[in-house]
Amino acid sequence: MEGLLTNNIFFIYLLGVLVIINYEAFQKEQKIAIIYACSFGLTFNGELRCILIVTLLLFILFLYEEYLNEDSVKIKYVKKIKYKILDFLYMYIIQYKLLYVLLAIGFKSNVCVKFFEDILKNYAELSIIMKNILLVISILLLIIGVHKMFNNPVELNNFRQMVQKFNEYPYYQLPLKDKNKRRELFRKLELVADIEDYTFFVRKKSYSSLSFEFIKAVINEKKKQSFESEGNSENIIVHFWIRVKNFFRVRNFILFINRKHKMRIIGKHVRKIFNEIGTNLEYIYGFIKRKIRRYFRGYSTIEMQLLRILAYRKGLTFGRPKESGDTYLIITRKIYEVIYSPIFFSGHKDYLNISKEKDFYRYYLVYIYLHTVQTKLNNNTFAPLDRIFGDIDVIDWPEEALFIIALGLNNMKITNNRVDTYAKIINKYQLNREKIEQLVDCIS
Repeated sequence: MEGLLTNNIFFIYLLGVLVIINYEAFQKEQKIAIIYACSFGLTFNGELRCILIVTLLLFILFLYEEYLNEDSVKIKYVKKIKYKILDFLYMYIIQYKLLYVLLAIGFKSNVCVKFFEDILKNYAELSIIMKNILLVISILLLIIGVHKMFNNPVELNNFRQMVQKFNEYPYYQLPLKDKNKRRELFRKLELVADIEDYTFFVRKKSYSSLSFEFIKAVINEKKKQSFESEGNSENIIVHFWIRVKNFFRVRNFILFINRKHKMRIIGKHVRKIFNEIGTNLEYIYGFIKRKIRRYFRGYSTIEMQLLRILAYRKGLTFGRPKESGDTYLIITRKIYEVIYSPIFFSGHKDYLNISKEKDFYRYYLVYIYLHTVQTKLNNNTFAPLDRIFGDIDVIDWPEEALFIIALGLNNMKITNNRVDTYAKIINKYQLNREKIEQLVDCIS
């Protein structure tokens, strides 16, 4: 490292990078491509070890992305060091294809060259050929990485562009002072959340489905359903766990130690447990398989849905993957949603500087959500869904109409049979069932 700092090439490199970063005529990808090329060029200096070049490259890119970025909103929002690291890793591994460049530098390194020289030490001519082959491979990797970066099927908006929708409907535009209007609005927002994401208002701090709060809320809901719907195959794991716990109840334990009934009690409960396993193993497998497929096919929190609509300019993929490339895009989208939901929304909340007395931020997110997402009312798509009501604000939207609109958020066909599955929500909010059925007939 000391040799690097005293080398003139190091300062020329830094000066060149600073000029590139500050050159406004270049787009971000062009600047990164030139930094990649300059860093790769340092490998031709035999005095510099590749590990130092990689360290320098990572330091420069991290500094550029997290502190010298043209997106000033991102710098304000991403403050925690763990968020900066996650942001850097996602952007440069998924979006800017840094791994190709690191591999290119690795194949050009003295360690790699010496490894093949030791293998071919008795074949001098082959050793020279292998050295040239490694050079060609490293150059090809660099070219492929740069090419993939410029031809990435996914294009993302920066934080400044993402926050524009929030600026259209500022937080303090909500009726925070008028308790009656606030209560009426929040009731409708809670209705949407109950349909779309029942964990939304249970979660106080988390924003994605990969969080303890989300998992805890789902488990509690499943336990609740298991007692209300005995024998439901969706809750088979809960039933099985309850059955196992029953084996260890005090009553059974007392009978267990009773010599007269010992063997009979053991045999009885062991048979019950193994019968339960044999009967339900297939259901458990199907349950897990369905849940995993459902997760990767698009299940997400309201925040994750809102984020992807705000962030994705190009390359948003849904549904069952038709090609291997689609699978990759869906997985990387999920990773993006999980990583950036807490980064973006917590950063935005901190930026708003909301007082504890007026902290209705989660309601605000549903409010923005309704002005952003699209809905499909059978054959008609509205993007965003607030086009249905024109200039009328959410507070004046009829609850029955909002209920139907929320059913269309997942693009599934809206029928009276499907309405029946939300009977609890209809009863909870005392919705007019006749009006709902009339609305269903209107869109059928």
